[in-house]
Amino acid sequence: MRAEGDNFECRSFFKGNTMTTNHKLWWTIAVICTALIIVAIGVWIMTTSMGQFGYFEGRVVAVWSNDGRQMTLNEPFVYVAPDGKKWNAPNGSVVDGASIPRLFWTLIGGPFEGKYRNASVVHDVACQEKMESWEEVHLMFYFACRCGGVGTAKAKLMYWAVYHGCPRWKRCLVDGKPVYEMRSPPIKHFDEEQVQRITSYIETNNPSLEELRSLRLD
Repeated sequence: MRAEGDNFECRSFFKGNTMTTNHKLWWTIAVICTALIIVAIGVWIMTTSMGQFGYFEGRVVAVWSNDGRQMTLNEPFVYVAPDGKKWNAPNGSVVDGASIPRLFWTLIGGPFEGKYRNASVVHDVACQEKMESWEEVHLMFYFACRCGGVGTAKAKLMYWAVYHGCPRWKRCLVDGKPVYEMRSPPIKHFDEEQVQRITSYIETNNPSLEELRSLRLD
């Protein structure tokens, strides 16, 4: 009888150990699966929100000049486009919103107000530096606006404005040094009637960016 009892206790001991091991295995699997789900959600968020319109690194920290027209960045600020390209606004950059036609300020507020402030900063710097083509710079502005939360219609209106109303340039090398050939934009001056017409057209038809590049309402 004692031998049978010993055998019974031995079998019970191993059975208990087997259950504990299985429990730990399932617990490990559950933790791994949970981690994978969290990572998958993070990737989905990146590709649907930040991935679609890019994202900003840092924040706009600046000091206004005495005349209230310019501000100087006290910290570097970066916009990362959907393709991964970084558009830098270095510490010490001086911006004034001049890269955006002034008449449009009445529609969306000043260049350093609201949701398109970040886009205005990087666009100003890119227009000053002219390291990229004017086409790329203005297209970046559209995506940066969308990244900042500007709605589709308003962002397209601003893209149309900078594409047709901002200076253009061609970068050349002369004796190994960059030289910029400046060119006038197709529309040198906007009037209120023209702005109202293009605004109505965009809100009604939702044209593509390609269509906006060829859209003229003369």
